[in-house]
Amino acid sequence: MPLGIVVTALLYTKVFKGHDVRPATWSPPPLKEILGNLARYRGGFIRLWVLVVLRSLTYFSLFSFLPIIFTRQGLSTMQTGMMISFFLFGGAVGGIVGGWLADRLHERAVIAGSLAIAFPLLQLFLMVPGTWGTAFLMLGGFCLLSSAPVTIGLAQRYAPGSAATASYLMLGLGWGTGGVLVTLVGMLADRLGPVGALRIQGLCLVVAILLALTLPPLIKPRSKN
Repeated sequence: MPLGIVVTALLYTKVFKGHDVRPATWSPPPLKEILGNLARYRGGFIRLWVLVVLRSLTYFSLFSFLPIIFTRQGLSTMQTGMMISFFLFGGAVGGIVGGWLADRLHERAVIAGSLAIAFPLLQLFLMVPGTWGTAFLMLGGFCLLSSAPVTIGLAQRYAPGSAATASYLMLGLGWGTGGVLVTLVGMLADRLGPVGALRIQGLCLVVAILLALTLPPLIKPRSKN
């Protein structure tokens, strides 16, 4: 927490307090304009939001049940923490790489491709213990979260002029809904065990992949000429 406070203070004094962050004449768009922007791509926006919910449900389900799985495998508290750190580190690096790829490829390809690779990797982790299982978990986390910045960027492009609203719907409402739905996975884990519940829950990624493949392309503005 102290390090986070220091970083926040640096961001405020060095970045957000600058005069170039937002024009002096800037004013937030009216609600009618925001709704109009969202309505233009409402089909794609809704599909993208559901995709984010399913992806975050997978992420939070893993984060919730990994400690139980590792302790049942005989790992110590320190070893369990290291394993979860590998998963989180893979996701952090994946976010950077996913953003880099999205600058060079189509967003839909990056989102669908990363989820399509994450699904078998995470399923293999649940089936293969030991070193290989750790590698599958780290790579699965890498692929799972590599689409996180891409979905936010695409949502903002679906709603031009309403970037903050689009970000909230993806980050706040999307991730929050996925987190709440982990309760259902917990109920399933009471019957099938954590591993069985995660195997079934992982099928949500298949639905997310199909949604990613149907995301509409952005409409280019007509030329004035």
